[in-house]
Amino acid sequence: MGDVKVATHATSNLPYYLNKKFLETVIQDVVLPKYGDKSDLPLEEGTDTIRFHKRAAASAGSFKKLAEGQTNLEYTNTTLTPVDVKLDEYYDAARVSRRQKQLSIFRAMDKENDRMIEAATLFADKMVRDELVGNVDTNNKFYAQNGANFAALSTYSAGRAIVADIDRIATQLKDTRAPKFSDGNYVGVISPRQGRDFRKDPDWKQLVTYSEPMRMTKGYVGTLFGVNIVEATQPFKQSAAEGTYDDAGTIHTGLFFGKGAFGVADLEGQGTPKAPQVNVLDKADKSDPANAWIIAVHMLWFATKTLDATWVSTLCTQTNVNA
Repeated sequence: MGDVKVATHATSNLPYYLNKKFLETVIQDVVLPKYGDKSDLPLEEGTDTIRFHKRAAASAGSFKKLAEGQTNLEYTNTTLTPVDVKLDEYYDAARVSRRQKQLSIFRAMDKENDRMIEAATLFADKMVRDELVGNVDTNNKFYAQNGANFAALSTYSAGRAIVADIDRIATQLKDTRAPKFSDGNYVGVISPRQGRDFRKDPDWKQLVTYSEPMRMTKGYVGTLFGVNIVEATQPFKQSAAEGTYDDAGTIHTGLFFGKGAFGVADLEGQGTPKAPQVNVLDKADKSDPANAWIIAVHMLWFATKTLDATWVSTLCTQTNVNA
């Protein structure tokens, strides 16, 4: 977990409480970043990049027959391709008036901190979501009910998600030899509407199983065809144009991937100046000589990167909340 950072003007216990709650809750509630390869945040103040390492593809040809008494072995030279990604700093700033009457200052700031925590988790998930949707391999784009393209999703009946869609995607990930996670499965992150459509399919109850390591994962709804299905509340939505986000769009994109498909900055870094932090200012200074406000600023350094686009698949489906 990141270090607690306190602004010089903050003297109460409020900064420690808000910081601890912020770090613990964000790390617990993010969905997509949990499944990425982690890269430590830099320890040096002036460094603003992180490095991921992509391993070489496995090949059966790396194993050779060993003759009796053979000592001159053929070696596979270890190849790790470095991928450097620039970190950017993000913030969410809020202030609470000392004159507000509805709640105590502490409780008011605590509620505002809850909002900022939710915003931070949504932000981190959005960053990973947009990176993966924007870089998926063309051969790994799938459309509901074996649709040929995005245009096939024009109606709900022809474009809603069915269980067979997961089977097709799992097959593609296996074909590309995408590595599996520690429980031997892939991960699929879908919208609640897509989840509802999957559960309406009669095949769901017949085929769904439950992965014991995943049972305590937030949003986990079941495992099919070797894919752990997790619901998240911020899907990539589209309307008329494929690949263009529309918050009112009814065509949702689910993300399916193997281990090592993408990398993320590790938000649990310790001893780094770029660890997530909350700065709280609750004393008078030049910008607020009357000490009228308590100000909280959430600071977050973050970056994400697709490491192997063939280990990611997308599923676009038409949704209808009233169907």
